[in-house]
Amino acid sequence: MAFDLEKFNPADQRWVTESLPEFRAGRMTEIVKRYPFVFSDDVTWTPYRGQPSEQTFALVTSGGLFLKDV
Repeated sequence: MAFDLEKFNPADQRWVTESLPEFRAGRMTEIVKRYPFVFSDDVTWTPYRGQPSEQTFALVTSGGLFLKDV
């Protein structure tokens, strides 16, 4: 699926403008009420064991975003 930056930018700017004051005030619950984020409760976590100086680290991440009804 192609990402249309022209459609994304106005909605992103609106979100930032509306949410920034609440974010700065630490009121994330208000933001989440208006813009529901998807949280996964079934992520498998493995506790870290060992010494960081003896380990090799890799960061693997994935994420997605979409604009509903845009």
